[in-house]
Amino acid sequence: MVGVSGKPMSNRKAVAAGKIQLQRETIELITNDQIAKGNVFATARIAGIQASKQTAQLIPLCHTLPLGEVKIDIVTSNECAEVKCTAQTVAQTGVKWKPSSA
Repeated sequence: MVGVSGKPMSNRKAVAAGKIQLQRETIELITNDQIAKGNVFATARIAGIQASKQTAQLIPLCHTLPLGEVKIDIVTSNECAEVKCTAQTVAQTGVKWKPSSA
């Protein structure tokens, strides 16, 4: 594991986003909270936050990350759900976001 004890504390932020293709009828059922097993988006947000808290157990040699905030936004359209996760921390290592060169 890489040593980070000599690194200064810094603000760190990362954003990940994606689209989930769904049938229009499925989106309508989810947004109208008509899924028999409960609120799909609330469950997805909780699952995403819980997964982010387990990063060090899921990624080999990853440092434990003291997350200060994890936010999951879900926006629907007629064809998909767009999901964006933002994670922030103040630490010597942790979440990182590097914009792609366009």
